[in-house]
Amino acid sequence: MRFLGDSCLNLDAVDSKLQHLPVITADFQPFGFLSQAIRRTSPHRGWIHSLRGLAIISVLLAPAIGTTGIGAWIVFVSGSASHLLADMMNPSGIPLFIPQQRRRHILPPRWRIPAGSPEEDLVFVVFACLALALLLNNDSDRVRGRLKSVIPSEVEESFSSAGKDFSTALR
Repeated sequence: MRFLGDSCLNLDAVDSKLQHLPVITADFQPFGFLSQAIRRTSPHRGWIHSLRGLAIISVLLAPAIGTTGIGAWIVFVSGSASHLLADMMNPSGIPLFIPQQRRRHILPPRWRIPAGSPEEDLVFVVFACLALALLLNNDSDRVRGRLKSVIPSEVEESFSSAGKDFSTALR
């Protein structure tokens, strides 16, 4: 959900990864039509990259709460909001308060990070490591429980036959 929340804001870009995402078959790309419709109303980093765009997306997805739950909706919306913050760190900025066209930034000009640059990759790695460290530190029992649920039972059985406790191996 976080990925979709982040990626949906780039449906206004010609090279958006989400618009080319095949669903069910390679020929069925449901986000392509939506992407074309959005691009007709806005250039890349236009209205969809604003607080108004975030509000519209949030309201349109609110009915999904009944099926996915409020947690998934919050993750989606926070993914979209973090995308706005990240785009405010690059040289072109975003028009945060549409219809006002002034582009907003959160970094001084010399520190702005171009999209797709090695600097952006480095920032991503640093934040991913920080997020992983926070996750493992604050909720380690739940993380270990999830790891146990995705690791095949054969692995756990091989630990048991070797006389080792699988739970302690994850620590």
